[in-house]
Amino acid sequence: MGKIIVYYPLTGLRIDPDLFEHLEIDEKAIQTLASLFGWDGQARRMITCSRGGAIHTVTPVASEIINKVSTGQNENVTFTDQVTSEVMIMANKNNSGDVWVNIGSAGSVDNGWLLDAGDHVQFSIGNMLDLNVFIVTSGDKVIIIRTV
Repeated sequence: MGKIIVYYPLTGLRIDPDLFEHLEIDEKAIQTLASLFGWDGQARRMITCSRGGAIHTVTPVASEIINKVSTGQNENVTFTDQVTSEVMIMANKNNSGDVWVNIGSAGSVDNGWLLDAGDHVQFSIGNMLDLNVFIVTSGDKVIIIRTV
């Protein structure tokens, strides 16, 4: 049997008896508490859910909004080494040409995911280095939301 050395409240989790410092806790309770946490590669984090009980899995924290404007025709836009979990890419609604999005290799006409003006696409990727955006028309824009 282990002991809880430092108590911290678990809001919304009913435990009987209440947890407090130096409470002896059995292996079953330890495993139950451990299952409420996830590992993100750097730290243990409490798994959260909505008030209706659905686990939050598709709403990572947005960390940056990137606006890219093509300075010439057929411009391939690449990105720096930044850890990410998801990106949402939108072709500006006022664009006159196409935008091609590719993962892991350069985008080009008919190579990647086509975005017409106002279209968007969302991908899960691990690093911004993997994202390639090919903007066909000079002056056209893409807006990217990056999450961590």
